[in-house]
Amino acid sequence: MNAVGDSAVSRVTVTGLDISGIIVTAKKTVAPSGGAAPLDGSVYQYIEVIPSRYGVITSARVEFDVPLATLADYNSAPEGVRLYRLNNGSWVSLPTSTLGVKNGRSLFSANTPEFSLFAIIIRNDTRPVLNQDKPLELIPSENSIAYEHPDTAIPPATVTIVPRASEERDTGIPFMVFIILALGMIGIGLVLVVYGFRRNTEPEK
Repeated sequence: MNAVGDSAVSRVTVTGLDISGIIVTAKKTVAPSGGAAPLDGSVYQYIEVIPSRYGVITSARVEFDVPLATLADYNSAPEGVRLYRLNNGSWVSLPTSTLGVKNGRSLFSANTPEFSLFAIIIRNDTRPVLNQDKPLELIPSENSIAYEHPDTAIPPATVTIVPRASEERDTGIPFMVFIILALGMIGIGLVLVVYGFRRNTEPEK
Protein backbone atom coordinates (compact mmCIF):
# COMPACT_ATOMS: atom_id res chain seq x y z
CA MET A 1 0.00 0.00 0.00
CA ASN A 2 1.32 3.45 -0.92
CA ALA A 3 1.99 6.05 1.74
CA VAL A 4 -0.48 8.88 1.37
CA GLY A 5 0.98 12.36 0.92
CA ASP A 6 3.30 14.53 -1.12
CA SER A 7 6.42 14.46 1.07
CA ALA A 8 9.84 12.86 0.71
CA VAL A 9 8.63 9.89 2.78
CA SER A 10 8.37 6.87 0.49
CA ARG A 11 7.75 4.00 2.91
CA VAL A 12 6.58 3.58 6.51
CA THR A 13 6.81 0.28 8.38
CA VAL A 14 4.71 0.11 11.54
CA THR A 15 4.87 -2.47 14.34
CA GLY A 16 2.17 -2.69 16.98
CA LEU A 17 -1.17 -4.14 17.98
CA ASP A 18 -4.46 -3.88 16.10
CA ILE A 19 -2.89 -2.12 13.10
CA SER A 20 -4.38 -4.13 10.24
CA GLY A 21 -6.48 -1.16 9.10
CA ILE A 22 -3.94 1.58 9.74
CA ILE A 23 -3.54 4.46 7.30
CA VAL A 24 -0.44 6.66 7.43
CA THR A 25 -0.43 10.13 5.91
CA ALA A 26 2.91 11.90 5.36
CA LYS A 27 2.56 15.42 4.02
CA LYS A 28 4.85 18.41 3.65
CA THR A 29 4.21 21.27 6.01
CA VAL A 30 5.74 24.52 7.22
CA ALA A 31 8.03 25.19 10.17
CA PRO A 32 6.34 24.97 13.57
CA SER A 33 5.28 28.31 14.95
CA GLY A 34 7.05 29.45 18.14
CA GLY A 35 8.68 27.50 20.91
CA ALA A 36 10.62 24.93 18.89
CA ALA A 37 14.38 24.91 19.31
CA PRO A 38 16.48 25.74 16.22
CA LEU A 39 17.77 22.91 14.07
CA ASP A 40 21.44 22.18 13.42
CA GLY A 41 21.49 22.35 9.62
CA SER A 42 19.46 23.34 6.58
CA VAL A 43 15.88 22.07 6.44
CA TYR A 44 15.02 20.18 3.26
CA GLN A 45 11.44 19.38 4.32
CA TYR A 46 9.15 19.54 7.32
CA ILE A 47 6.91 16.47 7.25
CA GLU A 48 3.85 15.75 9.35
CA VAL A 49 3.21 12.02 9.71
CA ILE A 50 -0.29 11.19 10.92
CA PRO A 51 -1.51 7.61 11.53
CA SER A 52 -5.18 6.67 11.76
CA ARG A 53 -7.28 3.52 12.26
CA TYR A 54 -4.84 1.75 14.59
CA GLY A 55 -4.63 0.42 18.11
CA VAL A 56 -1.13 0.65 19.58
CA ILE A 57 2.09 1.57 17.74
CA THR A 58 5.23 0.22 19.42
CA SER A 59 7.80 1.33 16.83
CA ALA A 60 8.14 2.44 13.23
CA ARG A 61 10.67 2.87 10.48
CA VAL A 62 10.44 5.84 8.12
CA GLU A 63 12.10 5.66 4.71
CA PHE A 64 12.60 8.80 2.65
CA ASP A 65 14.68 10.14 -0.21
CA VAL A 66 16.56 13.29 -1.18
CA PRO A 67 17.55 14.12 -4.78
CA LEU A 68 21.29 13.94 -5.46
CA ALA A 69 21.01 17.34 -7.13
CA THR A 70 19.69 18.78 -3.87
CA LEU A 71 22.63 17.34 -1.94
CA ALA A 72 24.96 18.95 -4.46
CA ASP A 73 23.19 22.29 -4.04
CA TYR A 74 23.80 22.08 -0.29
CA ASN A 75 27.41 21.00 -0.88
CA SER A 76 26.68 17.89 1.15
CA ALA A 77 26.84 14.09 0.94
CA PRO A 78 24.37 11.38 2.01
CA GLU A 79 26.18 11.18 5.35
CA GLY A 80 25.07 14.75 6.06
CA VAL A 81 21.35 13.90 5.92
CA ARG A 82 19.45 13.16 9.13
CA LEU A 83 15.83 12.89 10.22
CA TYR A 84 14.70 14.84 13.28
CA ARG A 85 11.53 14.42 15.32
CA LEU A 86 9.83 17.19 17.29
CA ASN A 87 9.29 16.10 20.89
CA ASN A 88 7.87 18.52 23.49
CA GLY A 89 9.29 21.55 21.70
CA SER A 90 12.74 20.04 21.16
CA TRP A 91 14.15 18.48 18.01
CA VAL A 92 15.56 14.99 18.58
CA SER A 93 17.92 13.46 16.04
CA LEU A 94 16.89 9.97 14.93
CA PRO A 95 19.45 7.32 13.95
CA THR A 96 19.50 7.66 10.16
CA SER A 97 20.96 5.12 7.73
CA THR A 98 21.70 5.39 4.02
CA LEU A 99 20.13 2.71 1.79
CA GLY A 100 21.79 3.53 -1.52
CA VAL A 101 20.86 5.49 -4.64
CA LYS A 102 17.98 4.94 -7.05
CA ASN A 103 16.63 7.05 -9.92
CA GLY A 104 18.87 10.00 -9.02
CA ARG A 105 17.81 10.00 -5.38
CA SER A 106 19.66 9.03 -2.22
CA LEU A 107 17.54 6.76 -0.02
CA PHE A 108 17.48 6.76 3.79
CA SER A 109 15.72 5.11 6.72
CA ALA A 110 15.28 6.13 10.36
CA ASN A 111 13.66 4.42 13.33
CA THR A 112 11.22 6.35 15.48
CA PRO A 113 9.30 5.47 18.66
CA GLU A 114 6.23 7.39 17.50
CA PHE A 115 4.87 9.69 14.82
CA SER A 116 4.86 13.47 15.02
CA LEU A 117 6.35 16.37 13.09
CA PHE A 118 9.62 15.45 11.35
CA ALA A 119 12.32 17.48 9.63
CA ILE A 120 14.85 16.31 7.06
CA ILE A 121 18.10 18.13 7.74
CA ILE A 122 21.05 18.48 5.36
CA ARG A 123 24.41 19.42 6.85
CA ASN A 124 27.61 20.11 4.95
CA ASP A 125 30.02 19.21 7.73
CA THR A 126 30.80 16.26 9.99
CA ARG A 127 30.14 17.70 13.43
CA PRO A 128 28.83 15.14 15.97
CA VAL A 129 25.06 15.10 16.44
CA LEU A 130 23.83 15.72 19.99
CA ASN A 131 20.59 14.69 21.67
CA GLN A 132 20.23 11.55 19.60
CA ASP A 133 17.56 8.95 20.27
CA LYS A 134 18.76 5.44 21.03
CA PRO A 135 18.52 3.11 17.99
CA LEU A 136 15.37 1.00 17.76
CA GLU A 137 15.52 -2.52 16.43
CA LEU A 138 12.49 -2.99 14.22
CA ILE A 139 11.82 -6.68 13.56
CA PRO A 140 9.13 -7.35 10.95
CA SER A 141 6.49 -9.74 12.25
CA GLU A 142 2.87 -10.64 11.79
CA ASN A 143 2.05 -7.37 13.55
CA SER A 144 4.06 -5.26 11.11
CA ILE A 145 2.57 -3.36 8.19
CA ALA A 146 4.54 -1.45 5.56
CA TYR A 147 3.34 1.41 3.34
CA GLU A 148 5.47 2.21 0.34
CA HIS A 149 5.85 3.84 -3.05
CA PRO A 150 6.79 0.94 -5.37
CA ASP A 151 9.13 3.05 -7.51
CA THR A 152 11.44 3.99 -4.63
CA ALA A 153 11.40 1.04 -2.24
CA ILE A 154 14.55 -1.11 -2.00
CA PRO A 155 15.56 -3.72 0.59
CA PRO A 156 17.75 -2.48 3.44
CA ALA A 157 21.44 -2.86 2.78
CA THR A 158 23.39 -5.32 4.93
CA VAL A 159 26.97 -4.36 5.74
CA THR A 160 29.44 -6.82 7.23
CA ILE A 161 32.40 -5.20 8.95
CA VAL A 162 35.49 -7.41 8.92
CA PRO A 163 38.05 -6.36 11.56
CA ARG A 164 41.53 -5.83 10.25
CA ALA A 165 44.02 -8.47 11.38
CA SER A 166 46.50 -7.23 13.97
CA GLU A 167 50.00 -6.59 12.72
CA GLU A 168 52.57 -9.24 13.61
CA ARG A 169 55.83 -8.14 15.11
CA ASP A 170 58.95 -8.95 13.16
CA THR A 171 61.18 -10.75 15.67
CA GLY A 172 63.76 -12.03 13.15
CA ILE A 173 67.31 -10.72 12.65
CA PRO A 174 67.44 -7.62 10.45
CA PHE A 175 68.70 -8.31 6.97
CA MET A 176 71.73 -5.98 7.14
CA VAL A 177 72.89 -7.47 10.46
CA PHE A 178 72.63 -10.93 8.91
CA ILE A 179 74.78 -9.87 5.94
CA ILE A 180 77.46 -8.39 8.22
CA LEU A 181 77.59 -11.53 10.36
CA ALA A 182 77.82 -13.74 7.28
CA LEU A 183 80.69 -11.69 5.82
CA GLY A 184 82.47 -11.82 9.19
CA MET A 185 82.21 -15.60 9.31
CA ILE A 186 83.53 -15.87 5.74
CA GLY A 187 86.47 -13.57 6.59
CA ILE A 188 87.40 -15.60 9.67
CA GLY A 189 87.25 -18.80 7.60
CA LEU A 190 89.59 -17.34 4.97
CA VAL A 191 92.10 -16.23 7.61
CA LEU A 192 92.16 -19.73 9.11
CA VAL A 193 92.63 -21.32 5.68
CA VAL A 194 95.52 -19.00 4.76
CA TYR A 195 97.19 -19.49 8.14
CA GLY A 196 96.99 -23.28 7.83
CA PHE A 197 98.31 -23.20 4.29
CA ARG A 198 101.31 -21.07 5.25
CA ARG A 199 102.20 -23.42 8.14
CA ASN A 200 102.09 -26.40 5.86
CA THR A 201 104.31 -24.80 3.19
CA GLU A 202 106.99 -23.25 5.44
CA PRO A 203 110.25 -25.31 5.57
CA GLU A 204 111.11 -26.93 8.86
CA LYS A 205 114.00 -25.32 10.72
